Amino acid sequence: MKNVTASTLCNALDDIFVNFGLPQILVSDNGRQFSSEEFQRYCRKKNIKHITSSRYCRKKNIKHITSSPYHPKTNGLAERFVPTFKTRMLASKNNNPTSIQRLQNFIFNYRNTPHNTTHKSPNEMIFGHRLRTIFDNIKPDVKSSLRYKNVKYEI
Repeated sequence: MKNVTASTLCNALDDIFVNFGLPQILVSDNGRQFSSEEFQRYCRKKNIKHITSSRYCRKKNIKHITSSPYHPKTNGLAERFVPTFKTRMLASKNNNPTSIQRLQNFIFNYRNTPHNTTHKSPNEMIFGHRLRTIFDNIKPDVKSSLRYKNVKYEI
């Protein structure tokens, strides 16, 4: 985002919600853009529930949880992600010349890496399938190949 105003935030959330639907819980820090009147109106319109304000966006029944101000460790998931992100971005500095390429590679790999608890990648959890990688071209999935051949013969 070019800036972090409430207006820009609402537009960015619209883009996300159009593609992925409305979340049940929205976790954020206590930035001004999240406590602004404009963001509260936006959430009311979308029925996103906000923990600190009970009338804050009820229609879609989404909880908006905020972490404690000046204590980012209360937002454990986001805080754990920061060192992972920094480490991977620094490690890929020699392989990819631009920050955009490094970021794209990081996101692709992160979304395709199985989680320790679920044993599924974020992409599998959201879309129901893994992202194809260059390794899929080297060693194709036998089940997919057989399915394709069976469909071909049926036609």
